[in-house]
Amino acid sequence: MSKFVPNKEHSQTALIFCFHLKKTAESYQLFREAYDEHAPSQDTCERWFRRLKSGDFDVADKDHGKPSKRYENVELQALLDENGSQTQKQLTEQLSVSQQAVSNRLREMGMVYYELLKPAETVNTKRYIEKGNKIIFLHDNAPSHTAKSVRDTLEALNWEVLAHAAYSPDFAPSDYHLFALMGHALAEQRFGSYKDVKKWLDE
Repeated sequence: MSKFVPNKEHSQTALIFCFHLKKTAESYQLFREAYDEHAPSQDTCERWFRRLKSGDFDVADKDHGKPSKRYENVELQALLDENGSQTQKQLTEQLSVSQQAVSNRLREMGMVYYELLKPAETVNTKRYIEKGNKIIFLHDNAPSHTAKSVRDTLEALNWEVLAHAAYSPDFAPSDYHLFALMGHALAEQRFGSYKDVKKWLDE
């Protein structure tokens, strides 16, 4: 297997190639197949295609030579205290750092929630209601989310339920981003126990 690791200019030049072939929709998957974990993110691809569409074909790193912006958790916490419903993209713009940096800090601060199911457990209607009591979120139209008992519970809690727009997988980040990346990361992994799985996720 090739040991080649693409740098930013390699990726940007390849994106221009995809752009001229009108392969913008397939480009992210092509990168994943070619470079695996070294591929640029889907957000990066989309951002570059917006630049290319506007006529900017300069692949030079415009921030080259500038020190990376660093920030403290207190700055991020202050923004969240001001408005806890801000997206990672909004936080990124205000802090002038990468979205990955914000995501990493949120995880370090314990603000990216996940729960590992026990073997043979499933997310059924009862479990969805129990976990939904603690948080407010936009959910999709999966059967366990739209069952009458769920609707009754949401109504009893007096929550405003936002309609999930059709053909909007980006509204369900786990389906849209997480699972594909996890699939690649887990391709060569073998776990001997539930404890090993939890350790891998926590790391």
